[in-house]
Amino acid sequence: MTHSLAEEAIRPAALMTDKADRLESDRRFLLERRERWVPVSCPSCSTDDPAPFATKDTIEYQRCRNCSTVYTNPRPSESLLSEFYGQSQNYAYWNEHIFPATEQARRERIFAPRAERTMRLLEKHGVDVHTAIEVGAAFGTFCEEIRSRNIAQRIIAIEPTPALASTCRARGFETIQNTIEHIDLPCTAELVCAFEVIEHLFDPKAFVERCAGFLRPGGLLLLSCPNVRGFDIAQLGIKSGAFDHEHLNYFHPDALAHL
Repeated sequence: MTHSLAEEAIRPAALMTDKADRLESDRRFLLERRERWVPVSCPSCSTDDPAPFATKDTIEYQRCRNCSTVYTNPRPSESLLSEFYGQSQNYAYWNEHIFPATEQARRERIFAPRAERTMRLLEKHGVDVHTAIEVGAAFGTFCEEIRSRNIAQRIIAIEPTPALASTCRARGFETIQNTIEHIDLPCTAELVCAFEVIEHLFDPKAFVERCAGFLRPGGLLLLSCPNVRGFDIAQLGIKSGAFDHEHLNYFHPDALAHL
Protein backbone atom coordinates (compact mmCIF):
# COMPACT_ATOMS: atom_id res chain seq x y z
CA MET A 1 0.00 0.00 0.00
CA THR A 2 1.62 3.23 -1.16
CA HIS A 3 -0.55 5.77 0.67
CA SER A 4 -1.25 6.27 4.35
CA LEU A 5 -4.78 5.58 5.53
CA ALA A 6 -6.46 7.83 8.07
CA GLU A 7 -9.44 6.41 9.95
CA GLU A 8 -11.50 9.49 9.05
CA ALA A 9 -11.29 8.45 5.39
CA ILE A 10 -13.15 5.19 5.96
CA ARG A 11 -15.06 5.96 9.16
CA PRO A 12 -16.01 9.67 9.08
CA ALA A 13 -16.57 10.89 12.62
CA ALA A 14 -19.90 12.57 11.85
CA LEU A 15 -21.36 9.43 10.28
CA MET A 16 -19.98 7.19 13.00
CA THR A 17 -21.67 9.41 15.59
CA ASP A 18 -24.97 9.21 13.71
CA LYS A 19 -24.84 5.42 13.65
CA ALA A 20 -24.16 5.08 17.40
CA ASP A 21 -27.83 4.58 18.31
CA ARG A 22 -28.18 1.88 15.67
CA LEU A 23 -25.10 0.09 16.93
CA GLU A 24 -26.47 0.20 20.47
CA SER A 25 -29.79 -1.19 19.25
CA ASP A 26 -27.94 -4.12 17.68
CA ARG A 27 -25.96 -4.71 20.86
CA ARG A 28 -29.15 -4.74 22.96
CA PHE A 29 -30.74 -7.20 20.54
CA LEU A 30 -28.07 -9.76 21.42
CA LEU A 31 -27.69 -9.00 25.12
CA GLU A 32 -31.43 -9.07 25.78
CA ARG A 33 -31.56 -12.64 24.46
CA ARG A 34 -28.98 -14.16 26.75
CA GLU A 35 -31.19 -17.21 27.27
CA ARG A 36 -30.22 -18.17 23.69
CA TRP A 37 -26.47 -17.99 24.31
CA VAL A 38 -24.72 -21.35 24.45
CA PRO A 39 -21.36 -22.71 25.70
CA VAL A 40 -18.75 -23.73 23.13
CA SER A 41 -15.32 -25.31 22.90
CA CYS A 42 -12.30 -23.57 21.37
CA PRO A 43 -13.20 -22.50 17.80
CA SER A 44 -9.69 -23.31 16.60
CA CYS A 45 -8.62 -26.62 18.17
CA SER A 46 -11.96 -27.77 19.72
CA THR A 47 -10.30 -28.20 23.13
CA ASP A 48 -12.60 -27.59 26.09
CA ASP A 49 -10.06 -26.17 28.53
CA PRO A 50 -10.49 -22.39 28.67
CA ALA A 51 -8.96 -19.88 31.05
CA PRO A 52 -10.65 -16.55 31.87
CA PHE A 53 -9.39 -13.74 29.65
CA ALA A 54 -11.61 -10.70 30.30
CA THR A 55 -15.17 -9.42 30.56
CA LYS A 56 -16.49 -6.46 28.56
CA ASP A 57 -20.08 -5.22 28.40
CA THR A 58 -21.06 -8.37 30.34
CA ILE A 59 -19.60 -10.55 27.54
CA GLU A 60 -17.14 -13.16 28.78
CA TYR A 61 -13.95 -13.80 26.84
CA GLN A 62 -11.82 -16.88 27.41
CA ARG A 63 -8.42 -18.04 26.19
CA CYS A 64 -7.80 -21.63 25.14
CA ARG A 65 -5.04 -23.17 27.25
CA ASN A 66 -4.05 -25.37 24.32
CA CYS A 67 -3.74 -22.96 21.37
CA SER A 68 -4.21 -19.48 22.93
CA THR A 69 -7.19 -18.56 20.78
CA VAL A 70 -9.45 -16.04 22.55
CA TYR A 71 -13.19 -16.44 22.13
CA THR A 72 -16.54 -15.48 23.63
CA ASN A 73 -18.05 -18.22 25.77
CA PRO A 74 -20.98 -18.55 26.05
CA ARG A 75 -22.01 -16.95 22.77
CA PRO A 76 -25.19 -16.28 20.76
CA SER A 77 -26.54 -19.43 19.15
CA GLU A 78 -26.27 -19.83 15.40
CA SER A 79 -30.00 -19.17 14.95
CA LEU A 80 -29.80 -16.02 17.07
CA LEU A 81 -26.87 -14.73 15.02
CA SER A 82 -28.84 -15.31 11.84
CA GLU A 83 -31.71 -13.23 13.24
CA PHE A 84 -29.25 -10.59 14.45
CA TYR A 85 -27.69 -9.93 11.04
CA GLY A 86 -31.07 -10.08 9.36
CA GLN A 87 -32.41 -7.22 11.51
CA SER A 88 -29.20 -5.21 11.96
CA GLN A 89 -29.83 -1.47 11.97
CA ASN A 90 -26.10 -0.85 12.09
CA TYR A 91 -25.38 -2.68 8.83
CA ALA A 92 -28.35 -1.04 7.14
CA TYR A 93 -26.82 2.34 8.06
CA TRP A 94 -23.40 1.29 6.75
CA ASN A 95 -25.03 0.26 3.48
CA GLU A 96 -27.03 3.47 3.10
CA HIS A 97 -24.54 6.04 4.36
CA ILE A 98 -21.01 5.02 5.38
CA PHE A 99 -20.07 2.66 2.56
CA PRO A 100 -21.26 5.04 -0.21
CA ALA A 101 -19.50 8.02 1.39
CA THR A 102 -16.20 6.21 1.83
CA GLU A 103 -16.12 3.77 -1.07
CA GLN A 104 -13.51 5.62 -3.11
CA ALA A 105 -11.08 5.72 -0.19
CA ARG A 106 -11.80 2.10 0.68
CA ARG A 107 -11.36 1.07 -2.94
CA GLU A 108 -8.01 2.85 -3.31
CA ARG A 109 -6.51 2.05 0.09
CA ILE A 110 -7.99 -1.36 0.96
CA PHE A 111 -9.70 -3.23 -1.86
CA ALA A 112 -7.47 -2.42 -4.82
CA PRO A 113 -4.32 -3.50 -2.92
CA ARG A 114 -6.21 -6.57 -1.70
CA ALA A 115 -7.17 -7.48 -5.28
CA GLU A 116 -3.58 -6.97 -6.44
CA ARG A 117 -2.32 -9.25 -3.68
CA THR A 118 -4.95 -11.81 -4.64
CA MET A 119 -3.64 -11.77 -8.21
CA ARG A 120 -0.09 -12.32 -6.97
CA LEU A 121 -1.18 -15.27 -4.83
CA LEU A 122 -3.08 -16.82 -7.71
CA GLU A 123 -0.02 -16.44 -9.93
CA LYS A 124 2.28 -17.82 -7.25
CA HIS A 125 0.18 -20.96 -6.86
CA GLY A 126 -0.61 -21.33 -10.55
CA VAL A 127 -4.37 -20.99 -10.14
CA ASP A 128 -6.49 -19.98 -13.13
CA VAL A 129 -9.87 -18.72 -11.96
CA HIS A 130 -13.13 -19.30 -13.75
CA THR A 131 -15.38 -18.83 -10.68
CA ALA A 132 -14.70 -16.71 -7.61
CA ILE A 133 -16.85 -16.59 -4.48
CA GLU A 134 -16.75 -13.83 -1.89
CA VAL A 135 -18.38 -14.76 1.40
CA GLY A 136 -19.58 -11.71 3.31
CA ALA A 137 -19.40 -9.51 0.23
CA ALA A 138 -20.92 -6.51 2.08
CA PHE A 139 -21.08 -3.50 -0.29
CA GLY A 140 -19.59 -5.45 -3.20
CA THR A 141 -16.43 -3.36 -3.52
CA PHE A 142 -14.00 -6.27 -3.59
CA CYS A 143 -16.18 -8.02 -6.16
CA GLU A 144 -15.93 -4.83 -8.24
CA GLU A 145 -12.15 -4.94 -8.02
CA ILE A 146 -12.13 -8.60 -9.05
CA ARG A 147 -14.38 -7.79 -12.00
CA SER A 148 -12.34 -4.77 -13.10
CA ARG A 149 -9.20 -6.92 -13.31
CA ASN A 150 -10.91 -9.80 -15.12
CA ILE A 151 -9.69 -12.17 -12.42
CA ALA A 152 -12.75 -14.41 -12.78
CA GLN A 153 -15.36 -15.05 -15.45
CA ARG A 154 -18.04 -15.68 -12.83
CA ILE A 155 -18.31 -13.90 -9.48
CA ILE A 156 -20.71 -15.04 -6.77
CA ALA A 157 -21.40 -12.74 -3.80
CA ILE A 158 -22.69 -14.40 -0.64
CA GLU A 159 -24.11 -11.88 1.81
CA PRO A 160 -26.66 -12.65 4.56
CA THR A 161 -27.57 -9.06 5.47
CA PRO A 162 -30.60 -8.02 3.36
CA ALA A 163 -29.61 -4.41 2.58
CA LEU A 164 -26.07 -5.35 1.60
CA ALA A 165 -27.21 -8.30 -0.50
CA SER A 166 -29.55 -5.92 -2.34
CA THR A 167 -26.62 -3.60 -3.08
CA CYS A 168 -24.54 -6.48 -4.47
CA ARG A 169 -27.41 -7.45 -6.77
CA ALA A 170 -27.83 -3.84 -7.90
CA ARG A 171 -24.17 -3.83 -8.89
CA GLY A 172 -24.82 -6.74 -11.19
CA PHE A 173 -23.36 -9.58 -9.14
CA GLU A 174 -24.83 -13.03 -8.81
CA THR A 175 -25.86 -12.76 -5.16
CA ILE A 176 -27.05 -15.27 -2.59
CA GLN A 177 -28.64 -13.80 0.55
CA ASN A 178 -27.71 -16.42 3.11
CA THR A 179 -24.75 -17.82 5.01
CA ILE A 180 -22.47 -20.23 3.17
CA GLU A 181 -23.23 -22.95 5.71
CA HIS A 182 -26.87 -23.00 4.57
CA ILE A 183 -26.64 -22.89 0.79
CA ASP A 184 -26.04 -25.33 -2.02
CA LEU A 185 -24.17 -24.08 -5.05
CA PRO A 186 -24.50 -25.61 -8.50
CA CYS A 187 -20.79 -25.08 -9.06
CA THR A 188 -17.36 -25.12 -7.47
CA ALA A 189 -14.79 -22.34 -7.51
CA GLU A 190 -11.05 -21.85 -7.82
CA LEU A 191 -11.11 -18.90 -5.41
CA VAL A 192 -13.11 -18.38 -2.21
CA CYS A 193 -12.52 -15.17 -0.21
CA ALA A 194 -13.84 -14.14 3.20
CA PHE A 195 -12.43 -10.89 4.56
CA GLU A 196 -13.24 -9.94 8.16
CA VAL A 197 -15.89 -12.67 8.37
CA ILE A 198 -14.55 -15.58 10.38
CA GLU A 199 -14.36 -13.58 13.62
CA HIS A 200 -18.17 -13.14 13.50
CA LEU A 201 -19.08 -16.80 13.14
CA PHE A 202 -20.59 -19.23 15.59
CA ASP A 203 -18.63 -22.21 14.20
CA PRO A 204 -15.48 -21.26 12.26
CA LYS A 205 -14.53 -24.91 11.71
CA ALA A 206 -17.84 -25.64 9.96
CA PHE A 207 -17.35 -22.47 7.90
CA VAL A 208 -13.87 -23.47 6.71
CA GLU A 209 -15.05 -26.98 5.90
CA ARG A 210 -17.96 -25.55 3.91
CA CYS A 211 -15.70 -23.17 1.99
CA ALA A 212 -13.32 -26.04 1.24
CA GLY A 213 -16.25 -28.06 -0.05
CA PHE A 214 -16.88 -25.43 -2.71
CA LEU A 215 -13.23 -25.29 -3.80
CA ARG A 216 -11.93 -27.19 -6.79
CA PRO A 217 -8.69 -29.14 -6.21
CA GLY A 218 -5.80 -26.69 -6.02
CA GLY A 219 -8.06 -23.71 -5.37
CA LEU A 220 -7.34 -20.99 -2.83
CA LEU A 221 -9.25 -19.94 0.28
CA LEU A 222 -8.24 -16.41 1.34
CA LEU A 223 -9.18 -15.21 4.82
CA SER A 224 -8.48 -12.13 6.90
CA CYS A 225 -9.45 -11.32 10.48
CA PRO A 226 -8.23 -9.45 13.57
CA ASN A 227 -5.05 -10.88 15.10
CA VAL A 228 -5.27 -11.34 18.87
CA ARG A 229 -1.46 -11.03 18.93
CA GLY A 230 -1.59 -7.86 16.84
CA PHE A 231 -0.35 -4.43 17.89
CA ASP A 232 -3.68 -2.89 18.87
CA ILE A 233 -4.75 -5.74 21.15
CA ALA A 234 -1.24 -6.14 22.54
CA GLN A 235 -1.30 -2.47 23.58
CA LEU A 236 -4.96 -1.98 24.53
CA GLY A 237 -6.08 -5.44 25.60
CA ILE A 238 -9.82 -5.67 26.20
CA LYS A 239 -10.13 -1.90 25.57
CA SER A 240 -9.33 -2.48 21.90
CA GLY A 241 -12.21 -1.76 19.55
CA ALA A 242 -11.73 -5.28 18.18
CA PHE A 243 -13.56 -6.56 21.26
CA ASP A 244 -17.26 -5.94 20.65
CA HIS A 245 -20.60 -7.75 20.63
CA GLU A 246 -20.15 -8.96 17.03
CA HIS A 247 -16.69 -10.51 17.25
CA LEU A 248 -16.76 -13.99 18.72
CA ASN A 249 -13.36 -15.41 17.68
CA TYR A 250 -9.92 -13.89 18.13
CA PHE A 251 -7.39 -15.96 16.22
CA HIS A 252 -3.67 -15.57 15.64
CA PRO A 253 -1.64 -16.97 12.72
CA ASP A 254 -0.76 -20.26 14.46
CA ALA A 255 -4.39 -20.82 15.46
CA LEU A 256 -5.61 -20.17 11.94
CA ALA A 257 -3.03 -22.59 10.57
CA HIS A 258 -4.30 -25.22 12.99
CA LEU A 259 -7.89 -24.55 11.97
